[in-house]
Amino acid sequence: MEKYIYRALVDYDFAQPAVLCAQLEHKGSVPRKDYPVMLVREDGTSSGTIGGGNMEFAVIEEAKRLINDGAPGKLESFDLTNQTTSAKGSICGGACRVLLEPYSPKVQEIYAAMNLPELEAPGLILVTHVQPGPDIRIDRAEIGRAHVRTPV
Repeated sequence: MEKYIYRALVDYDFAQPAVLCAQLEHKGSVPRKDYPVMLVREDGTSSGTIGGGNMEFAVIEEAKRLINDGAPGKLESFDLTNQTTSAKGSICGGACRVLLEPYSPKVQEIYAAMNLPELEAPGLILVTHVQPGPDIRIDRAEIGRAHVRTPV
């Protein structure tokens, strides 16, 4: 996670509702493969990026709808394989899934506990379990360290 988006998550003041958007998986060619995160505010402004273009625009619009509907969150799939450049979407050639969830002080506490200097250390893990469906459930495991083997 990039430092500026981490700082935006930890310092967010909740003056307006926001949605945390995170790419959870990707297949094939997509704009970003580093599991990007973006925070979208009610007015449509954002911090971070999940890759830009039409996909990011669609995610921002979906985040605003989520805020207006008061929904608990959703998992969206994006097909980026359009073969014609005039078609709506992208021609990256892959697909990805993005989790959109209301950003709350509880979620903010989890990110704050990550401790910014530790982001540069290898092996930092935050596990997010998503149970999709009409009543989506999102749980996070405690932050821990993976055992990182040093190549010989």
